Amino acid sequence: IAEKAAMQLPEALPFQRLEKAGRQANVLANCIKDRGFLENPNWVSFGQQQAAVNAKIDKISIDEAYEQLRRKYMLIYQEEKSEPIYWVLAKKSAQAK
Repeated sequence: IAEKAAMQLPEALPFQRLEKAGRQANVLANCIKDRGFLENPNWVSFGQQQAAVNAKIDKISIDEAYEQLRRKYMLIYQEEKSEPIYWVLAKKSAQAK
C-alpha cells in the first residue's frame, strides 16, 4: 500500500526522493496504527539517543537522523538484540503504564 501511495511521485531530484520516502512512511504508519499498534515509547528514547550519535557521525541534523531511524525501524517487526522494537500493540502499551 505504501509503495502504491507514492508510485506516481517523481524522484529525479534528491528532495523528491525524500518526499516519496516520507509519504511511504506516513502511509505505512497509518496502516499499522489502524491495526491497533502504536509507536513504542521505549523505542522513542532509544531513537533519540541513537539519532544524536548518528547526527554527529553523518554531519546531519538530529531531526534528520531521527527520521532516518524511524523509517528504518518501522519496517522491522521482530525485536533484534537489545534494541526495542518500533511497534507495540496498543493494549500492551496501556498495560506497561
